[in-house]
Amino acid sequence: MAKQHGASAPRFARVPGPFGAVGPFTAVSGPSSGDQSRSLSNLPSYKNPLPPRKMSAAKTVLITGSNRGIGLAFAKHYVTNGWKVIAAARDLQSANELKLLKVARTVQLDTSDEASITAAAEQLKGEPIDLLINNAGIGIGGGIDQTSKAEMMQQFEINTVGPFLVTRALLPNLKLAAAQNGSATVGQVTSRMGCVSDNGSGGMYGYRASKCALNIVNASLAVDLKHDKIIALALHPGYVSTRMTGNSGAIVTLDATDEATIVKAAKELEDIPIDLLVNNAGIYIAGDLESTTKDELMRQFEVNTVGPFLVTRALLPNLKLAAETVGSAGARVVTVSSVMGSITNNAGGNYSYNASKAAVNMVNSSLAIDLKKDNIAAIVVHPGYVVTDLTGGLGDVHTGESVAGMTAVIEKVTMADTGKFFHFQGHEIAW
Repeated sequence: MAKQHGASAPRFARVPGPFGAVGPFTAVSGPSSGDQSRSLSNLPSYKNPLPPRKMSAAKTVLITGSNRGIGLAFAKHYVTNGWKVIAAARDLQSANELKLLKVARTVQLDTSDEASITAAAEQLKGEPIDLLINNAGIGIGGGIDQTSKAEMMQQFEINTVGPFLVTRALLPNLKLAAAQNGSATVGQVTSRMGCVSDNGSGGMYGYRASKCALNIVNASLAVDLKHDKIIALALHPGYVSTRMTGNSGAIVTLDATDEATIVKAAKELEDIPIDLLVNNAGIYIAGDLESTTKDELMRQFEVNTVGPFLVTRALLPNLKLAAETVGSAGARVVTVSSVMGSITNNAGGNYSYNASKAAVNMVNSSLAIDLKKDNIAAIVVHPGYVVTDLTGGLGDVHTGESVAGMTAVIEKVTMADTGKFFHFQGHEIAW
């Protein structure tokens, strides 16, 4: 049975905590002190993040397949950012979430029905459209023995022919916007599964072929519409948890203390490129000189130090695949450590936790050296003293602020930064 919207091979694996929970960072440290030395350039402060990119209210976006999944997420984003949103969907009656949004208007549009496309274009006559997102699509699995002609033709009809017909029908609207604002844009939600040079796993014949065909349609649109100042681009959304993917995304069961589950997870992710691995799982057990036990020391070494090492090694083939991709800037391994693992900034106490984090910092240092030849950067990050269950609800930063800061750091990392220790606010921490 066909499922709505485009799936594609994941580029990011999220690793759950040691007890199977997938959620915010669990390795949390105390507040930092005296660890600032150098900042990454152009990083926003976590307390003063870059504001959402707001466009003029006059800007208009039309999104197909906007009643759920990626299309609905697009609609929410552009409404929030002040755009005039035209939400197009095949079945508006059941679009309950869409009805709750303050979109400018809704339009019934079935991308497999040319009459429906023509009728929608007629309703929108004279309406400038600055951005058209051809998002509607389907995915039907099938190997060489199972794929039917009907399944292939249906996917060509919706995933390739539909976006072409919608773009052509709304071309007058795009031209109006380009004349008013200097340019307009058409975005095709495609998939890297439609990339010939990146096909390493085969299968999915109808889906792959339809997305590859969409890519060449977009390439021709880019040439033909350039003189009209209309930009055409293809967008890979990632392996997204939607109804089409069974709301699965790329979640795998992994216990960082159980090597068998690590090996099993790596097997499930075989041949899937991973651009970014975040070793986030961790535990914290307090203890001073008198109270710290051997079991507490060994437990935290097992989870906080040995776990990230084993996970990184198991997923090394995936990281190498991503780093070898044509045009890739390399892959990255990010281990969530703590400023409490900094010898320079040590305030005493917490023997087992501090030692396990200092040890994982050294593991990362060796990874940075050993993986540099593979174009894989390895860094450690301090998330701040984060309010989580692990800290008993204490802390001076919330998970959203911490993650926003860490992702800003990660996005700036190049091979020149491999082996370094960063605070979530952007500055480098002394070892």
